[in-house]
Amino acid sequence: MKDMSHEATELELYADNSERLYHWKMALFEALARKKDRAIFDETLAPKIFASLLKDAAKAYEHEYMTAHSWRTVFPTSVRAEVAESFTREFLTWYDTDRVALQKKSEKSA
Repeated sequence: MKDMSHEATELELYADNSERLYHWKMALFEALARKKDRAIFDETLAPKIFASLLKDAAKAYEHEYMTAHSWRTVFPTSVRAEVAESFTREFLTWYDTDRVALQKKSEKSA
C-alpha cells in the first residue's frame, strides 16, 4: 500500500473522525456496493464519488482549526485525489469482508 502525504493522512483522519462525514462516507460505500452488486462498478471512476465529501471535509477542517491558509491551499486537488484513492481501496476491502459477510449471514437466517 502506498504511503500517503501528511496532508492526505490528516484529511482522511478528519473525515473518518467526524460523525457527519463518516456517515456520509458510509452512505457512499453503500451506493458503490449497489453498483458492484449490479456489476456496473468501475474502479477507475469510484474515486470521483468522494470528491464532494472531501471538499466538504477540507472546508470543515479549515473552519474548525482556523488555519492561516485557504482549504484549497492546505488540501489541494492532488491531496483530495490521494484520499479518494485511499477511500476506494478501503471500500473494496469493506465490500469483500463486511458487505459479503452480512449478505451471507442474512441468507442463512432467511
